[in-house]
Amino acid sequence: MKFSPRRGACLLLIVSSLFGGITQAAAESQSPLWYTQTDLKLDKKVQSYVLSNGMRIVLVPNRKPKQSVVMRLWVNAGSLQENGNVPGVAHFLEHMAFNGSTNVPEGQMIEMLERHGLAFGADTNATTDLFYTVYKLELPKNDQESLNTALFLLRETASELTLSPEAIEREKPVILAEHRESNTAGLANLVEWGQYIYQDAGLYDRLPIGTEAGIRSTTQKNLRDFYAQNYHPKNMTLVIAGDFDEKALQARIRHYFSGWVPEQPFQHSSSLQAAMLPENVEALAFLDSAVTPRIGINLIQPGTADSARSVTDDTERRVNEFVRFIGMNALMYRLETQTLTSQGRLMDPDVSNMTELTMNDVFSVSVGTRPGEWAAGLQLLEQTIRQVVQHGFTQQEIARQITSLQQDLKNNVSQSDDFSSLSYAEQIVNGLNNRRVIISTEDELALFEQHQDRITTEAVNQMMRQMLTASPARLHLADSVAGEIQEGQDPRDALEKAMLAAYEHSQAQPVTSFSEKQTTEFAYQYFGKPGKAKQVKQSAFGDIVSYRFDNGVVLNVKPTDLEKNVVYLNVRVGRGWQELPPEQAALITLFNTGFVTGGLQAHDMNELRGMLTGKSLGMNLNLNEDAIVGSYRSTREAISEQLKLYAAFFTHPAYRQEGMDFAEQHVSAYWQGLYQSPESLEMAAISQLMRQNDPRIGVATPQELEGKQLSDLQEFVSRSLTEGPIEIALVGDITPACAVKLVGETFGALKVKAQEPKHQVNQTLRPYLVDEQRLYHQGESHTALASAYWPIPDAMDFQQLLVFQALQEVAQLKLNKTVREQAGASYSPWVERFQSGSIKNFGYLALHSNTELSRVDDILSAYPTILQDIRQGKVSEDELTRALGPLLEKFALMQQDNGYWLSVASTAYSAPDEVENEKLVMPALKALTVKDIQAAAQIIPLEAMMKVKVLPEG
Repeated sequence: MKFSPRRGACLLLIVSSLFGGITQAAAESQSPLWYTQTDLKLDKKVQSYVLSNGMRIVLVPNRKPKQSVVMRLWVNAGSLQENGNVPGVAHFLEHMAFNGSTNVPEGQMIEMLERHGLAFGADTNATTDLFYTVYKLELPKNDQESLNTALFLLRETASELTLSPEAIEREKPVILAEHRESNTAGLANLVEWGQYIYQDAGLYDRLPIGTEAGIRSTTQKNLRDFYAQNYHPKNMTLVIAGDFDEKALQARIRHYFSGWVPEQPFQHSSSLQAAMLPENVEALAFLDSAVTPRIGINLIQPGTADSARSVTDDTERRVNEFVRFIGMNALMYRLETQTLTSQGRLMDPDVSNMTELTMNDVFSVSVGTRPGEWAAGLQLLEQTIRQVVQHGFTQQEIARQITSLQQDLKNNVSQSDDFSSLSYAEQIVNGLNNRRVIISTEDELALFEQHQDRITTEAVNQMMRQMLTASPARLHLADSVAGEIQEGQDPRDALEKAMLAAYEHSQAQPVTSFSEKQTTEFAYQYFGKPGKAKQVKQSAFGDIVSYRFDNGVVLNVKPTDLEKNVVYLNVRVGRGWQELPPEQAALITLFNTGFVTGGLQAHDMNELRGMLTGKSLGMNLNLNEDAIVGSYRSTREAISEQLKLYAAFFTHPAYRQEGMDFAEQHVSAYWQGLYQSPESLEMAAISQLMRQNDPRIGVATPQELEGKQLSDLQEFVSRSLTEGPIEIALVGDITPACAVKLVGETFGALKVKAQEPKHQVNQTLRPYLVDEQRLYHQGESHTALASAYWPIPDAMDFQQLLVFQALQEVAQLKLNKTVREQAGASYSPWVERFQSGSIKNFGYLALHSNTELSRVDDILSAYPTILQDIRQGKVSEDELTRALGPLLEKFALMQQDNGYWLSVASTAYSAPDEVENEKLVMPALKALTVKDIQAAAQIIPLEAMMKVKVLPEG
C-alpha cells in the first residue's frame, strides 16, 4: 500500500487499449466512457460498459501471459475528497479493506488470496493518491475459483467493509509505522516544494499518507462517512485484463456487482483550485543535511476555467502534446550535454511538465549539484532557458527527437501483440486518472504521421517560448549545507536572497545560440574476419543451443515467440572483480560509475548519445564478481548494432576525464545519501562485514578514489578480454543462424583466445557474524532498523536451496503476523535470504523490521521465536500452501517471460547443471512437506544469531 503524492504529466507513448462496447451491456449502459466526446477512436480490443447501478466495467482480453488475470478496482476518490480536519482518511480506509468485511472476518482476506497463489504486496496491494484509490489483484491463474474469489473480495471492498472500532485501533500502529517510514527529509522537501509551487491550491496540505495526528484521531465515523460518500458504483470502475472467457466473466461480474444498490445518491466533491501566480521572481530554500542538493526553476501557466483533468482529449490536444514532448526532450538533451562536460559539478538534470494537479501547468527544470554549489546549476538552467527563448532549438536537435519519437511509436506497433495484461491494466487506470482516451498503437502512429507537418522546429520553438515565459520563475533549492552566511543571518533567508541575486546576475549575461557537433557514423563496424562457430551443446531444459567460435567465444541461443521483433542480449567477459586483489578494490567502483561515460576512442559520450538517440541501444556495463556484464533488450533490427557497441567498449575504450568526473560525482552523492536510510546503511555495512570486511564489497569512498584515474582500469579490462572467458546469450525473436552470424561479426571476429567459460567455486567462507552490531543513521529521529542474521548453507545443493526458499516464505508469513499484524510495530517487515553459488558455506537468513526506536529490543527478541516455531514443526498445512502457492505460480509464469530465459541462457554453457535444475523446481516445490521445512530450520544455529541495530544518530 503506497501513496504517490506527486504525479507528472507526460505523453503516453506506450500502447494502451480500450475496447468498444458489447451488445448485451448496451442495454445496461448509460455512459461507458470516462472522458468527454472526442474525435479520437478507442482501440477495438476493449469492452467497456456500465452496469444498471452505474458501475463501469472495462475488460481487456489478453493472453500475455497465458492463464493470468490482472484486476483493478478504481475508485474516483483520494485525499482531495476528504472533509474535515482528519487528514489521511482515504488512505486509512484503503488499509481497512484488508481488515474485515460482512462476509470475510478480519485477517482472512490476505490468506484467501495467498491460497490462490497471490503474494501479499507483490500481487495484492492498493494505492491511494490525491484523486483516486486503486485496489490491485494479480491472479497467476484463471481458474473459476480464483476469479470468483477475486471478484467476491473486490465486491466486499466496494461496500461491505465492517470498519469495526477494534480493527481500526489495531491498524493505527501499522499506518503510523508507514507514516514514520515515509517521514523523510525527501518527503518534507517535496511537501514544502508543493506548497510553494501550488500556492493557495491546497494540494500539498492533503497528502494521502495524512499526518500523525490525523491517523491517531481517525474514528469509525470518519471512515464510514468517507466510505458512504465516495465508495459508490457510479464512482468506481472495475478493470480486468487477462486470459479469460469473456461471456463467463461478464456473467460473474453481474452476479457480484449488479445487485449493489447504495442507500444514498452519489455526489462527487473536490477541493481542486488554481494556484496563485507569482508577480515577481521568488525563491525558496530547503536546508537539511539529509537531502541531495538540487536547484530548480519552476514556471507556472495561468489557469483556465476547468482543470486539466476535464479538458477534452482530442486530436488537437494530442498534436500539441507531441510538440511539447519533443521540446521537453530537446531541452533535456541539451542539459545532459552540458552536465556531462561540467567537470562533475552538475548531474542528473530533469525536465517535467505537470498538467494534472490543478488548473495550472507547471513546467520545471532542475539539476543536481555538489553541496553548496547551487549557483553553477542555477546559471546553467537560467541561461539554457533563455537560450531556448531567444534562439530556439536547431533543426538538428528537433529532427533527432522527432526521429526518436517516431521510432518509439513504430516499435510500439510492432510489439503491441505482446504487451502484458499488467501493462494494459495500468494504462487503463492511467486513462481513468487523467480522463484520457487510450488509443491503439496503430492509431497513435497514424495520428503522428498525419500531422507531422505541424510538428516542426518552428512549432516546437513557439510552444517552448510560451511555456518558458508564462510567468516569473519560482526558484527552489534543496541543499545539505547553508554555505557562507553573515553572523546573525537566518540561513534560509540568506540563501533565498543569494538565489535571487544569482538569478538576476545570470540574466544580465548574454547568451549565444547553441551549437553541437554534427552527428557522425559509428566508427566501429568491422572487428575482423567473421568467426566460424560449431554447435557444442543443447540443453534438455529450454532447448538452449550453445556454439563455440574458433577464438573461444561461446554463444547461447534461445529462440522464442514471446515478443515479436524483440531480442534480449547478455554479454559476459572475463572473470569479474574476484580477480582483483583487495588493494585494487576502488577499481570496481570506478568501472561501475565511470567506465562507460569515458566513451570510446572515436566518440565521446555526447557523440554516442547523438548516435544512439532514436535507436533501441544502450551502454550499460557492470563489473560483477564473476564477469563484466552487459545486458540489453533491443529490437531484432538493432541487435547487430548493440553487439558492435559492446564490442567497441571492450576493444576501444577511451578512459576520458569525463568518466572520472562522473564517477567522483556519483560516489560523492552516494555516500552523502547513504546514512539517511537505515536500510541502505545496513546493507552496505553488513554485506562487507559478513565477507570478512572485504573492501571489494560495496562502494569505494571519495577518499579511496583520490589519486585514481579512469585509465587505471585499462590493464584489467584488456586482460579480461584477452585472457578471460567470453559468453554471450541471445534470446527472443531470432534464429540460431542469425545469432551465430551477428556474434561472428563482432565478438567471434576478435583476435583473442577466450578461455573456457566454466562456473567456478573459488573459496570456502562462512558469513562472519558478531553478537551485535550497532550502526547510526542520520534519517528520521524516531526510526530504527532491527535485524537478525543467521548462517545457512550455500546454494550448491539445489534441492536444499528450494527448501530454504520455501522456508523464507513461511518465515515471511509468520513475520507479517507477529510484527505487523499483532504488534503493529512495522509497516513492511521482510525476510532476506542469500545463498552463494560460488563460495562454499556462504549463506545467510535475515529478518528485518523498520520500527520505532523504543521497539527494537522487543522485535529482536521475537525473531528467534519465529524460527523456533518452524524448527518445532509449528507450521500448518495452510501456511505451507500459502507460502508455496506464490512460488509455484510465479515460476509457471516466468517461463512465459524472455527476461527469465535470458537469465537461464546467460550461463547455459558455463553452468549447465543450473539450467537442468530449472526443470526440477515445480515437482520439488510441490513435493515439499512441513517436515522438510522443519528439517531445514533445524540446520540453522539459533545461538549464532547476530543482532543488528541501526539507530538514529545522537
